[in-house]
Amino acid sequence: RVLETRDTSPEERWFDRLLVRFPWLSGVGAVDAEGNVLARKPTAAIKVPNYDVLLQEDVLYPKRSLRAGVDESPLGPEFYLGMPLDRDGSLRGLLIAHFDFRSLVRLSPDADGLMILYEGGVLWPGKGFDQEGLLAVDWEQLLKKGVQGAITLGKAEHYWIVRYIGQLRIVYLVRNE
Repeated sequence: RVLETRDTSPEERWFDRLLVRFPWLSGVGAVDAEGNVLARKPTAAIKVPNYDVLLQEDVLYPKRSLRAGVDESPLGPEFYLGMPLDRDGSLRGLLIAHFDFRSLVRLSPDADGLMILYEGGVLWPGKGFDQEGLLAVDWEQLLKKGVQGAITLGKAEHYWIVRYIGQLRIVYLVRNE
């Protein structure tokens, strides 16, 4: 929601305040439509941001709406949110926030009992989940019936809920024990 309130590149203090307000963020930045970095906080990081996941042709469009992407890096998946920056109705770039779901999930009282999937893989594996089986579920078919429900794999029943972040579907699962 904070990103959605901006349509022009903010000043440096705004980036600093965002990182203080949301300490689980890995970083924030702004890029032009070609991917040139206009601003980035922090300027140095262990996991170098890959803003290209939001600049791919099928994702970048001149529509003013939040978009999301995941970079499957060797250090684990990094989740990206981008809000278009525009001037006079034309796209000039993106304002981007990114994080590793491990930083956010650690705030959960039972992170091990939670699994988080996206359309391309696992954002948070939890413990004891049948990752392969849950990734193989026909989520398109399940979503025709609703955005939440229960599924059984083997002897394990899971409750699930789906939320869209930008155009990306995120599935949250917990086991019914």
